[in-house]
Amino acid sequence: MALIEASRSGINITDEAFQHWILSLKPIERTSYKLHFGKKGVPANKYKSLLGVSFEEFEILLNYVNPKIKQSNNRGPREALAIFLMKLRLNLSQEVLAILMGIECVSVVSDCINHVSIILERDFVPLHLGLQKNQDGAYIHLDRTQAIEKHSRQNFNLLFGLEATSLAFIADGTYLFIEKPEDFDLQKETWSMQKKRNLVKPMILCLSSGYVLHCPGPFLANGKNNDGSILNSLLRPGTPLNEYLCPGDLAIVDRGFRDSRKVLHDLGLQTAMPTLAKAGQTKLSTKESNDSRVVTMTRFVIECVNGRIKKKYKFFRDVIYMSYAPKIERFFNIAVALMNCFSPPLFQENSLHLELANRALVRKGLSNSLLQKVKRHQWEKSMIGWNSVGEFEDFPVLCDMDLKYITLGVYQVELASMYHKRFLKKPDSMILFKSEDHPGVVRAKVQSRYQSNVNRLVWVEYDSSKTGEEAIIGYCCDCFVGSRMVGGCCHVTTVNNLNIKPYTIII
Repeated sequence: MALIEASRSGINITDEAFQHWILSLKPIERTSYKLHFGKKGVPANKYKSLLGVSFEEFEILLNYVNPKIKQSNNRGPREALAIFLMKLRLNLSQEVLAILMGIECVSVVSDCINHVSIILERDFVPLHLGLQKNQDGAYIHLDRTQAIEKHSRQNFNLLFGLEATSLAFIADGTYLFIEKPEDFDLQKETWSMQKKRNLVKPMILCLSSGYVLHCPGPFLANGKNNDGSILNSLLRPGTPLNEYLCPGDLAIVDRGFRDSRKVLHDLGLQTAMPTLAKAGQTKLSTKESNDSRVVTMTRFVIECVNGRIKKKYKFFRDVIYMSYAPKIERFFNIAVALMNCFSPPLFQENSLHLELANRALVRKGLSNSLLQKVKRHQWEKSMIGWNSVGEFEDFPVLCDMDLKYITLGVYQVELASMYHKRFLKKPDSMILFKSEDHPGVVRAKVQSRYQSNVNRLVWVEYDSSKTGEEAIIGYCCDCFVGSRMVGGCCHVTTVNNLNIKPYTIII
């Protein structure tokens, strides 16, 4: 340190001086890195980045911790709470946290994380997550009336014909990857054949606004604990979820919950699930594709919830060490409760969502006339009369809002933008064909994003005399869901991007 300071100041150091400095064995002075989370410490605008909560939110959480943790020479309530939140937010090692907080002993950091998490799990979590009841039998967190009034969305009720007194919830499990356990039995029980990794699975039940109602688990990852069996165990008579739900409520799930359909039906609950393909089926029918699209239009909310948790808290995004395995449930519940308490609703309904829901209901009962035309002329088997062209000059110019109305969402639009960028770099990834006998029809061969040797055949019919979304008359594709009318697939949307205006996607 002295050498560096001397060299920076421009002083010439001789060999004799250097030797004298080495032999003196003078201890190097330590630099203090201590972060102070007080009014004169870390700036208020940095709290979100370091802790995941604002300064004001930190003060609210401090009220739960302050009476239970006493001030000491090593740390106080502020430092203890900051250490725990930084662990969730940044997933720093305990050694690094000790350096940042100016703590000599690493075990003090471990104690802070443990004590603060126990306090928050006991006093904070029940107020913002779960189905616990107080001594009078009333729900501490959220009763049915509050859940319906605050977190129901009209477009869900419209799409599935729900009554105003019915509750819609979305269920899905998420993966938390863990370090390989030393215990042989635990290795097998946490090994996922699907992911080929050791993991545990919390089950998330959220409402249509994206607000998490209940978060049981985590559960083991072996074959006995698939999503369907986990939900069945949560719905057994006498369980909190069984008592909370009522006949007529709606469960929105993915295909992994197919084993739960009978249990849900026996309880009088409605089930919305994407269509299951039959053995040997390579493509869904128009009706099956339409029904599936209505489900995916609403089920995306829980995917966003899972993404928000892991994006905000790096602890759950990284591989979790086995020393933290007993604390995973506690940490995960606290993280979800923090989001419920301090983060805005994930899904804010507006007039556009209701408009898209109404359009979905209208299109749900339509048949795909262009698909029938393709089959009648056997276009999927013959290229006679179709010539490759560089562009369609009379193809309508569409804006982002036009594409949203055609796809009934934004996911396909975003995927199509990636296909379109690849097309600009690699023109042979999408080849266009035109027929003089069938003007107003675009035939395209779009390369799959998964396999280079697989191409999707797409047809789009348009009316050049019209503008905007009204100019697109019909569309179909040979992919798994390409025959649907409730929003075109990403391959169809890619063809609709032929004359797209610059992307300004509004979610």
